[in-house]
Amino acid sequence: EHDVLACFERAAHISERWVTHTVDELLALEPAADERMGFMETQLAWEDSRDADCEFIHEKSESEQTADLKQAQCLLSHNLARLEKLEGYLCDLYEASDCNSADVTSP
Repeated sequence: EHDVLACFERAAHISERWVTHTVDELLALEPAADERMGFMETQLAWEDSRDADCEFIHEKSESEQTADLKQAQCLLSHNLARLEKLEGYLCDLYEASDCNSADVTSP
C-alpha cells in the first residue's frame, strides 16, 4: 500500500509541475501587466481552494495512511482538472501554436 501512496504522491507532484509550467506559458503570452496580475490572483485563489479541499478530505479520513492516499488522489484530480482548464485558455484565449484545430470543438 505504501507503493500506491508513493505513486499517487509522485503523480500529484508531477501534475502540479505541469500546472506551474502551463501558468508560466500563459503569463508569457499575456502582454498586459494588469491581466497577468489578475490571472495570478485567480491562480493563487485556485491553489488555496484546492489545498483547502484536499486538506478537508485528509482530515475526514479514518486513518493516517488512508488520509495521505486520499489527499494525494485529491491533489492529482484537482491538478489534472486545472491543467485541462489552463490548456483550454491557451487554445481559446491565446491561440497557442501547439493547439490542434482537430482537438478544439466549436460550439
